[in-house]
Amino acid sequence: MSNIADVSLAIIAATCLIAVAVMLTILVIAWRIAMRIHALLSVADHALPNLVTNLRTVSGRVQDALETVAKTHALLLSGIARLENATRHLIRDVLQPTVASGVGVLAAFREGCRWIRPRARPHRGT
Repeated sequence: MSNIADVSLAIIAATCLIAVAVMLTILVIAWRIAMRIHALLSVADHALPNLVTNLRTVSGRVQDALETVAKTHALLLSGIARLENATRHLIRDVLQPTVASGVGVLAAFREGCRWIRPRARPHRGT
């Protein structure tokens, strides 16, 4: 019976040794992974402040550009409205009376020409 107990204890001891070896292997792999993560985080820690600074600079420049575009848009709209008003004023106050006067003068000139020189009647060939 001692043979069975010795074999069982040997199997248990071998299983424990295998479990300890696997556990040590897992701990070594976990330690290497932790060191790689630490190195990656160190690089990120050094690069992140510069990245944040650059992103803030770019964001500020984009915001300035957008403000400039908004101001330019407002100025263009104002200029277009002024141009439209000036054009309406020009047509209503300058061109319409001038054209109306010109049309009146041309109508009077035409009537005068008709009165002075009536149209000849078309000749019929005989």
